[in-house]
Amino acid sequence: MDEDTASEKPPPFWAALLWMTLYLALTNVGIIAIAHTMVPQHNGLAKFGIWILQLILILGLTAWVNGKTGGRGLLFVLVIGFSVYSLVYGLMLGHIPRLFALRETPLIPVRDAARPEYFGFDVYHFSDGKVGLKYVSHRTLAGKNGRSHYYLAPLLPPDWKRGDRIPAWVGESDLGLGVPEYWTEDWRGGYRIGLDSKFEDMLQDRDMDSDLRSQSGAPILTWSKDPKREFIRVGYGELAFFLAIDLIGLVSLLLSYILKPRDA
Repeated sequence: MDEDTASEKPPPFWAALLWMTLYLALTNVGIIAIAHTMVPQHNGLAKFGIWILQLILILGLTAWVNGKTGGRGLLFVLVIGFSVYSLVYGLMLGHIPRLFALRETPLIPVRDAARPEYFGFDVYHFSDGKVGLKYVSHRTLAGKNGRSHYYLAPLLPPDWKRGDRIPAWVGESDLGLGVPEYWTEDWRGGYRIGLDSKFEDMLQDRDMDSDLRSQSGAPILTWSKDPKREFIRVGYGELAFFLAIDLIGLVSLLLSYILKPRDA
């Protein structure tokens, strides 16, 4: 009887803390890895499938760590937090992996944006160029939270003429209707849109229906006055949500040992 009771006692705090930390790290990395490897996310069904895979990961890891920690910590709260944020992370476009390996161009003319040496870069700095507001594409998507409006426009070199291939594009999505006002700003840079492949779909449709053809490898960017700083701000904002959930897990584990000691 005493042996059975002892076997049911939770592990010492240091062991539970180790397992909880490992659980949080694996869950964070797993959610991000699934979001970025299971691409492109071209439609709602694909995004839902990715979310289901993330849920399976979250629930599997939670069931595993529950036994390792003796059920200590608010694991059900962590499940809810990770489940909701794994869905939101895709909508926030996912910039975390590039935070620690950010690649930015030197100051280049817009016409060079699609050159092979800049393929896959995250941040672009331009010496010229403007948004072609006369050539904006618009698509409206209906969702549970209302209609989302997607806008795509070419980024044009100063000597561009109709018929020339487009070296770069700018995109924006919003719940409100109307071309982004900041596209009229005389800015000189941008950073890659992120996970949402709807802009790529729009670009493919435009290439088929218009004589405004894209260069191979042309990036689709968020137009920005200070693209590196904004990219970092957005990325760390996404990371902060993961860290907030992690903090809840660690604090709840600590409180469970304070309020209900292991030997109680």
